[in-house]
Amino acid sequence: MRPISEEDLTTRARIRDAAMALFAEQGVKATTIRGIAEAAKVSPGLVQHHFGTKEALRLACDEYVLTYVRRQVTTGVTDRNLDNPEFIGDVHRTAPPLMKYLGRALVEGSPAAAAMFDDLGLDSQLDTPQFQELAATLGGPGARISDVFFTFMMYVLSQLVAGAALVSALRARGEEAAGRAELLLSAPVGRLRWALSHLAYAIAGPVLLLGVLGAAAGLATGDLARVTVATLAYLPAVWIVVGIATLLFGLLPRLAAAVSWTVLGLFLVVDLLAEFDLAGGLMLDLSPFVHVPALLLGGTPSPAAPLLALTALAAALAAAGLALLRRRDLAPSS
Repeated sequence: MRPISEEDLTTRARIRDAAMALFAEQGVKATTIRGIAEAAKVSPGLVQHHFGTKEALRLACDEYVLTYVRRQVTTGVTDRNLDNPEFIGDVHRTAPPLMKYLGRALVEGSPAAAAMFDDLGLDSQLDTPQFQELAATLGGPGARISDVFFTFMMYVLSQLVAGAALVSALRARGEEAAGRAELLLSAPVGRLRWALSHLAYAIAGPVLLLGVLGAAAGLATGDLARVTVATLAYLPAVWIVVGIATLLFGLLPRLAAAVSWTVLGLFLVVDLLAEFDLAGGLMLDLSPFVHVPALLLGGTPSPAAPLLALTALAAALAAAGLALLRRRDLAPSS
């Protein structure tokens, strides 16, 4: 099932999908009409015929993502399909490219990204019997609906922030694949220093993004400190994603991007299954997001322990990746 199935076989849709992939990979500024045309296997004139300008094409991509998110919220929450394996499988297949696009938009501080989140209209879900039933399922009897809502949204937003961090973590691999790393490293810039400069953005970026998202939610509810801290609790899980990407960059550079995004998609599916008690045992341990304590809902006697363990694991993964990077040859795209 595709979010806008009527368009999916058209030239316009091919151009839009190619643009979304390039915007996510390179950023809007670095992407050209000619590059989009080459990716979509059409002429630049045909891109301009359908969309006019690159900005208009970006707006079309934003609208596509917004329509997708609205449809999934309606299907999942309002129509009560969050425990439907077919719905979960559809999200797993269709969400990763859109997460990557939104992740890049968050990294670039795109006004469109903020506008999309403001325009989702999710607050209406709080007044429905369906969401009240969902709140009781997730938070237990007597749980505050607002706490359950923000806990659920923190999970969704933390996945998007993880996508943004992944874009930053893989930027060094992009330079290496394009052959620019060899030129940079021919100057007095060590390989470790070069890699750490990209890793620093991947680590610090989520702190800023989650802090801003948590503060905005906290101001909206009048509980600034509590909601912000609960949002920042997702940082170690996001850093695990960065650590995995760094490890793959050092170990399997040519597969690093594909495998990293696949792993993030698997984390999303495992976490959704966990939220609705559809999976257990070792399967739940696969996702770091499952181990993040739901601070707004309480019930975790020692929330610091899992967060410290996740942080230590993320640091170990990143350190291993950097050590492997120092020992291997550069691997430009063949």
